[in-house]
Amino acid sequence: MGVNDKLSAALVCPACGATEESAALDKGSQWSGSHWYSFDVFKLFDIEWKGGGKQEPEITKATCKCGATADVTYSYKP
Repeated sequence: MGVNDKLSAALVCPACGATEESAALDKGSQWSGSHWYSFDVFKLFDIEWKGGGKQEPEITKATCKCGATADVTYSYKP
């Protein structure tokens, strides 16, 4: 069972300028399908997310330690 996909989430705080990136891995196989894991720990932001397992994870709420709501962008990385 190898890594099929790596979904990277970049968070940017519009208030204080803090930035951080983390990734979630899909460690499924061609026989069993996807098995998504959660994002790695964010140190500068508190997040809420949904998904995992067969569903790609999605950050539903990201709050900077300064209290502002962060902007989220996703990308796939090798």
